[in-house]
Amino acid sequence: MRGRLGPLLGALLVLLQSAGAWHEEFRLSAYVNIEHGPWFPEYKTGNVDWARVAQRATDLILYSIEPSSDGGVVHVPHVPPEVLEAARLAREHHPGVRLHVCVGGPGKSAAFGPVVINLSVRRSLIKELVRLAVDEDLDGIDFAWDGDVNPSLDSGYAQLMTELKEAAAKAEDFTKKELVVTMMVQPGEEHPQAYGAADYIHLMSYDNCTKVPCQHSTYENAQANVQEMLALGAEPSKLVLGIPAYAREKNDPEEVRSYNEILRDGGPVPLDQDEVSPEKHRTMREHMEQHVGKTWYFNSVGTVVKKAEYAVQQGLAGVYVWEAGQDASIRSYSLMAALGDVKKRKKYDRDRQAEMDEEKKRKNEAARLKAKKKKEQARKRARPRGDL
Repeated sequence: MRGRLGPLLGALLVLLQSAGAWHEEFRLSAYVNIEHGPWFPEYKTGNVDWARVAQRATDLILYSIEPSSDGGVVHVPHVPPEVLEAARLAREHHPGVRLHVCVGGPGKSAAFGPVVINLSVRRSLIKELVRLAVDEDLDGIDFAWDGDVNPSLDSGYAQLMTELKEAAAKAEDFTKKELVVTMMVQPGEEHPQAYGAADYIHLMSYDNCTKVPCQHSTYENAQANVQEMLALGAEPSKLVLGIPAYAREKNDPEEVRSYNEILRDGGPVPLDQDEVSPEKHRTMREHMEQHVGKTWYFNSVGTVVKKAEYAVQQGLAGVYVWEAGQDASIRSYSLMAALGDVKKRKKYDRDRQAEMDEEKKRKNEAARLKAKKKKEQARKRARPRGDL
């Protein structure tokens, strides 16, 4: 399978080497679900190999906690404390990796409206989040305001993020580092002021199902979603393109399976194939009872590499995966591994470009000094003998 992946990554390397301006870092963020419940019945934090994810990622984002209408934070009571400890340990073993916590999401966003329009409540939430960041040794806060956000609240949303960064800057633990504030958005959401306040914007380029059959996160979807956000005024250098690590059934998108489950039931599939069904895959026929008549659409290794190429081409800040617990455990099929290879190649190109720029600068300086010396010699030769 490595041989089949080689041409894809080789083509990416050519693209990286020919790219113009680079960000200092190509972000590869990984959301990690830290709760169990009706929204996440199929996968658990126990599936996450923290060391392996941290080895590839630049950012780990723990999902999620809930803001309360009085400015507090509702912690999920059944999240074991060892989850945060495992995440911190993974970060410790991989210097440079940042640890964030997400606030909000489906079923956890009702309080955002009351919070952002009330100064005292907003300040209470900010105080609580700074305390949380200090106590839990976090590097960032990610906001996921789910649902239709009234445009009139955009200013308050922007103030929430700006004031959070200002408050964190005054905290002793953040005097030597900056709290990173990010936000998750659906394609087409209009938050011009919030986009300006956020450090990074995580674009949820998946679940694009308006009719069936549905391929919920195609390469073409990613292109359209990015262009829509740019048209709304989002800066490309802030955009982080979302990539799903799960499948949806084409004719019934409410049915969801993790990417790892699809590979488990579907068996070995080509690395550039985005669909599986019992009719086409012998291994899946062995699980006929749960898959009969179904076709599952997901993002293959080939598709996520192609999306990463596009993110590079458009000058985006990076990509993220939702979510790490659903990724394949086999290295050759792992989406995080494939994207980690992209990140390595980006670093290679950046370092190589820096070397080339330095060499060019050295040669230009040598040429300048040589020309200056030559000009001085010509001036001396041109002087009359009496002037010597």
